[in-house]
Amino acid sequence: MILITTSFNMKWPEQIIDFFKTISIVVEAQKMIVAFDCWMDTRSLWITEDDKIKEMQFSDLETDPLRITYKKLFIYAALPIICGFLTVCVWYCILRKQIKNDKKKLYEQLYIKFISTLVILLFLVHPQITQYMIDMFNCQPYDGESRLENDLQIMCWEHKH
Repeated sequence: MILITTSFNMKWPEQIIDFFKTISIVVEAQKMIVAFDCWMDTRSLWITEDDKIKEMQFSDLETDPLRITYKKLFIYAALPIICGFLTVCVWYCILRKQIKNDKKKLYEQLYIKFISTLVILLFLVHPQITQYMIDMFNCQPYDGESRLENDLQIMCWEHKH
């Protein structure tokens, strides 16, 4: 909850701001549990031997109509399902080697392991998923236009937002 409340642009009392600053280390570390921005970034930069920029290439809306912000939103939305699927696959492979002949016992153990592992995984990723979903509505005025705080190229409340 603290992770979510720190993102609201409000006039907090000084004690609350100091508290947010104190726990910001833990909050920032928790944000890095699931971070895949670098894998999705298609920008490139080539520097020559004499430290001059040879070529800089950025993705634009013509070559990539879906911005990284939206790709991350879809991944975060699907993350609980992905976690559940991977949990079942991993535990099934492990338990199949341990329990070879008794399918009933295999499925009972799989269910127990699945539930406990999924609860832990969702406990770890839930704050980040919730934070990102709320940040998709965090619009701020820039140059007289309302823009998304996380991606200033996205105009708030227009065709793609």
